[in-house]
Amino acid sequence: MDQMHFASYIKMVVFPAMTKINNVIFVDGHFSHINNFTLMKYIKEFEAETGKIVRVFAVTAGQTNHLQPFDVSVFWAS
Repeated sequence: MDQMHFASYIKMVVFPAMTKINNVIFVDGHFSHINNFTLMKYIKEFEAETGKIVRVFAVTAGQTNHLQPFDVSVFWAS
């Protein structure tokens, strides 16, 4: 996924699902997530239009093996 696809996904799918005033998006350290000026532009526009606050936190590299167990309950197939 490149920067434009990621930013468009956040704008079209994630923003409409935000129901709270304060929102957090966690991303991994991939360059398309953290150096994404288009995403920052979309966030500023979204905040101005809705009054909702969006913060993006990048998880440092090498954390996948620590965080992987958190999605087991979501993707568990019996």
